[in-house]
Amino acid sequence: MPTDPPKPAAAKPAAAKPAPAKPAAAKPAPAKAAPAKNPSAAKPAPAAKKPPAKKPPAKGASADSQFEKAGATAATFVVEVDGVEIGRFSEISGLQVDVQVEEYAEGGEQGFVHKLPGRLTWPNLVLKRGVTNDDNLFGWVQEAAGDGFVKAKGKTVRRTAGITLMGADGTRLRTWRVVDALPVRWSGPTLASASSELPEEELEIAHHGFRSAKP
Repeated sequence: MPTDPPKPAAAKPAAAKPAPAKPAAAKPAPAKAAPAKNPSAAKPAPAAKKPPAKKPPAKGASADSQFEKAGATAATFVVEVDGVEIGRFSEISGLQVDVQVEEYAEGGEQGFVHKLPGRLTWPNLVLKRGVTNDDNLFGWVQEAAGDGFVKAKGKTVRRTAGITLMGADGTRLRTWRVVDALPVRWSGPTLASASSELPEEELEIAHHGFRSAKP
């Protein structure tokens, strides 16, 4: 009997290829610590406080309060001639003005006499101070009269003087500007061996009036 041909051997299944290795997952980087909060930077700086608004001075009291604040007294003043200080004085008199009054009697009016303003008169100023090394007061007299008058070819040289009231803190409070000032008298100290008084000099000034103004 014919024999059956041998059966071919069954093919072995191919071995499964190993799956490629998965790359190892990267380790997460360690979290950085959050920087410490600066309490001063976190909180906004407080807004600068505005200074309180100054109240305007009451009407009629501003000048008085200024004098009181500066400590004004009649003992602190300075004298200038053409803007140049000529010294400090212990006393100044004659800072006044008088108004002459003219009377007019109206016919039929028996109740009063009309009084009308007339000419202004300005008494001379008298300045007193202790004798110093500076002889500018006497020099001013010589410049305005005598040889100085001759050198000026007979022309009277008048100047503008200023008397300024000062506060205790050095504030200039009030100035009287003397117009056309002209020295007319200078007197020196009275010397006596028995005297203990400080030597003083006086200067008398004639003028054509003054104006009161704020410095």
